[in-house]
Amino acid sequence: MKLSCDDKVQSYELRKQGYSLEKLSNKFGIN
Repeated sequence: MKLSCDDKVQSYELRKQGYSLEKLSNKFGIN
């Protein structure tokens, strides 16, 4: 699955807020 630019920005913002990459993977459906 290819992330759109908006998804990348959102995931970056969430990571800055302390979300784990694992949680983000589940949120965006990335394996």
